[in-house]
Amino acid sequence: MTNAIAIADQLKEILKRELELGGQIDQLQLEDSLTSIGLSSVSFIKLIVAIENHFDFEFEDEDLNYKVFQKLQDIVNYVEKRIE
Repeated sequence: MTNAIAIADQLKEILKRELELGGQIDQLQLEDSLTSIGLSSVSFIKLIVAIENHFDFEFEDEDLNYKVFQKLQDIVNYVEKRIE
């Protein structure tokens, strides 16, 4: 399993647990829009906090832009860079 796939799987679990999106997440692909599963700007902040806690790093302030992370792949790429 590649690091990106492992990160994506962990992010899906975080989405299920923290945002209570359940079954919608099981079908989520890397290129799918996060807004299609109900992610809003408010739930985005909750997701960021959960990611920071899980992966033990903090997002840079300039990276806290909801519009930059439109797809699961965008978050996977960011997390992968931060935990290298």
